[in-house]
Order: sequence, then structure tokens, then C-alpha cells
Amino acid sequence: MRGRVLIYDNDTKRGVIQDKRNNKYDFHIGEWLSEQPIVVGEEVNFEIPREDAINIKVKKSEIFLKIFGKWGKSFFEFVCRGKD
Repeated sequence: MRGRVLIYDNDTKRGVIQDKRNNKYDFHIGEWLSEQPIVVGEEVNFEIPREDAINIKVKKSEIFLKIFGKWGKSFFEFVCRGKD
């Protein structure tokens, strides 16, 4: 399932993820599987076998854009231009 980090409290190590249908799921930092820190608004993939979200990972395309930013976008446009 996909969603976004809606709220995260660093003191309690708990947060809320909201999916595209506006359903909200609580989570604990122990279920955060990505090495990146938790960022409110971050798009994530997660599972919901019960009421709480588990196995939470940052969506990979978001990581690529954050790492490569404008350089990555320019490179991608350059590579695609040569395929016309």
C-alpha cells in the first residue's frame, strides 16, 4: 500500500501515515525499514495486516530525486533526447 507520512513525533517515536483514500494508520519507528530519517510528507510503501502500519519504506523514486536532484533530472533529459 502507498501513503504519506502525515505526522511524526520524535519524542514518542510514533506517527501516522495517510493513504490515498484518507485512511490513517499509526506506526512506530520500529516499523521504519528505510535508512533515511522520517520526514513528514514523505511518500512511503507499507503493509497493514491489522490496524497499524508495518514494514514501512520510503518510495524509491523519491530517494533518487532527493539524491540526484537537478543533476539527475538534467541527465535523464539528456539521455532521453538522444533516443528520438
